[in-house]
Amino acid sequence: MHIIKVPLFFTKILKLIEYYENTIIRIGEAENVINLTMGG
Repeated sequence: MHIIKVPLFFTKILKLIEYYENTIIRIGEAENVINLTMGG
């Protein structure tokens, strides 16, 4: 069985996507808190 090593740039892209998704989730949570605080 031939093992293919994952290229470094591919790993970096995956980490960037994961970081981006986490940022979106945090922004969404912050917006929910703001909406609750302002009674929106």
